[in-house]
Amino acid sequence: MSKKFSFSYCLLQYRHNPWLKERMNIGVLLYSGEASFLKLAVRGWDGRITAAYPDINKAAFTEDLKQISRAVKRFSRENIVHPDLLTRVNDWKCGPETGNEARFLASRIAPGLDSSYTWAEAGVGLCKGPEERLKQLYQRLVAPYDKEKPHAARSDEQVWSEVSKLINARNLAEEIEVEPRVQTDLGPIKFQAGYKNGNFHAIQSLSFDLADEDRIGAKAGKWSGFAQAVRVAPGHRKVVTQFVIGRPTNENLIPQYRSARTFLRSIVGTENVIEEQDSGEFVDRIEDDLRQHRAQ
Repeated sequence: MSKKFSFSYCLLQYRHNPWLKERMNIGVLLYSGEASFLKLAVRGWDGRITAAYPDINKAAFTEDLKQISRAVKRFSRENIVHPDLLTRVNDWKCGPETGNEARFLASRIAPGLDSSYTWAEAGVGLCKGPEERLKQLYQRLVAPYDKEKPHAARSDEQVWSEVSKLINARNLAEEIEVEPRVQTDLGPIKFQAGYKNGNFHAIQSLSFDLADEDRIGAKAGKWSGFAQAVRVAPGHRKVVTQFVIGRPTNENLIPQYRSARTFLRSIVGTENVIEEQDSGEFVDRIEDDLRQHRAQ
């Protein structure tokens, strides 16, 4: 039968306004004397606290948590894990009147906490391993209130990057115009790149890795309008608009992405809307067009 360790734990809580009763769990301190274990699991900066208190001083809050964490680590190292001959762990234990040694130790470790931070007695129990139990308690009492980190949406430049790498690898860069501007009745419209092959091909990458359906539709609508303005623009050269499009990472938005793709193809032609995964074939076409242009 595997050994079990008795433990106690308490909560580190934050009060944004000490005059109010609202408190938020920001950490769990777990102590097991039998396992020579004392550790604090504390939340990072990203989480519900930033949404709840927009005016919070981020630097001060972060530094406070670092200081508390350092104090716990130092105390654990000097008194729990590697006590010296002059230190008796039992001297740090609380009496039977409270029963929660973690709460007692917390008051000894950081007795002069700012009034915004408090220790709250939580509970005691038995566990097979204190490290694993601390993780479980943190996940149950603190982590559920953390917000998920926002997805870093891919930009137009990232969608274009694969095409750009292939163009450079094939030594075509000197024949590609960077950020050309096409004069239209709407004013000059800037594109990602362009090249000549009888007509001028204006290329724009479009990332549809956006937050919702409305933004995908709005972006497709904006660039379809630009393409139409380019098509009827006065000038001596005909301009062909081409889009390299990147799909959203959110699978729920794929139907809207496909609708945007179909809409753009109806404006500029199916062959002129290239999906990101087809970048190699697109650069093949560019290379063939440039080769023909040189031969003229």
